[in-house]
Amino acid sequence: FVSKKYNRDTLTYLMKHFEGELEDLLLIWERSRKFGLDTTALEKRMLRQTMFTGNDADGLFQVFEEYYRKNQEEETAGQYLSYVSDRERRGILTLPESMHGIIGQEILAGRITDRQTKIHFLYYFAAREAWIPKVEDAVRFIIEGFLQEGYFLPVYHAYRQWVALPTEYMERTFLTYRGAAGQRAVLYYHIEGEHTGEHKNTLQEILPGVYVGSMYFYQSDHVSYR
Repeated sequence: FVSKKYNRDTLTYLMKHFEGELEDLLLIWERSRKFGLDTTALEKRMLRQTMFTGNDADGLFQVFEEYYRKNQEEETAGQYLSYVSDRERRGILTLPESMHGIIGQEILAGRITDRQTKIHFLYYFAAREAWIPKVEDAVRFIIEGFLQEGYFLPVYHAYRQWVALPTEYMERTFLTYRGAAGQRAVLYYHIEGEHTGEHKNTLQEILPGVYVGSMYFYQSDHVSYR
């Protein structure tokens, strides 16, 4: 195989029995596809292997997209999407926009349910307005679900053209702090003219290193904070 001497039988055997690095499996996969062989089982094995080992070999997104095309409802597809979304949140991977589009489809289908993947999806497309019409249904599904829970994030503002935001949300003042992950971020503030002393607001870490809090103020309020 290494010396490029192989046929359909050789590739079929390797797909079933070869165990090794993902880079080698990718080569077997590419050559098997050129022969028109069914590579579904190998694709599934490769996706599971990368989730187990953390080896994000170049070319795996293409493997996933081929696997997903044939197996959208299979649990390995959803598990892999949650895995790569987490890797991107932590700065390990950068996903192509097509992968984020697939994540939106899976959220809409109810096969991806974890909160951080949904939040990351909103923040990713908030800065890509040209893409929003393509993911509008998923955006609306996520935000409306969060609003029903009373879970408010400043990123919803980016989608106000596509999603009706309630008065309770629009009247809030949001604060976002970015720093190292896993910190305890606290805002101390004082409203001039009040005699209640200093207020304390512990910010919530919604994504690695992203902390959010919200408060209510009158337009006439003058606030000092630290």
